[in-house]
Amino acid sequence: MLDALALAPFAAGTQPHASTVRLGEVRPGASLLPPGATVLRRAAEPDRDSCLAAGDGWMIRVVRWHGGGAEVSVTAVAEDVARTVLALATRDAAVERRTDDGAVSMGFWHRSPRRGPHRAGRRMSAPAWADIRANYAPAAAAALDTLMAVTPENVHGHLILLHGAPGTGKTTVLRTLAREWRAWCWWPSPPTRTCACCTRPSSGPAGAWRTSRSGRFLPPRRAACSGGR
Repeated sequence: MLDALALAPFAAGTQPHASTVRLGEVRPGASLLPPGATVLRRAAEPDRDSCLAAGDGWMIRVVRWHGGGAEVSVTAVAEDVARTVLALATRDAAVERRTDDGAVSMGFWHRSPRRGPHRAGRRMSAPAWADIRANYAPAAAAALDTLMAVTPENVHGHLILLHGAPGTGKTTVLRTLAREWRAWCWWPSPPTRTCACCTRPSSGPAGAWRTSRSGRFLPPRRAACSGGR
């Protein structure tokens, strides 16, 4: 319902300019509304909360997904107005990426019938490898030593398969691997019916290596998303 209301001024031509941004992670407490916005409607759904607000010559639609992430869209009477309102709404809203708090940012990809492939980010705790190494059998720990020490200079694009009974530390070691590699590699979590490449350039840090769904390492370059087709 809010989607239709938000599109009405754009479709009618009274606000012919639009600007949209997607945020993988949103700072807790960020309203995603610019100063002076008047809230017109709110809607709650099982997977998201939406808000429609307006100001002088513009309208803003904010969607926040319960699993993380948000989409902010603005329509306005002029292009500069749309861009300014969007900038004010999202200023300081994105989660600041920190490298010293024992947490990593993980991307979860979903394919929605309404909005296609979408990445939602979450901050997740990740122990250092030195702190958990003793929890693994000697043979596994030795193999993981080599894996944790991989750098852009010696990465070769091998596919890595972790197997073991529930509770043996597979997920924990993946989080730790993300922590150990976070200075040079950006990778998404295993997707469910997601886009085929999982290499959205706007989501990863500049110059970062990344992984494809097959597990092959991809060098830092722009890649077109196939949208899961």
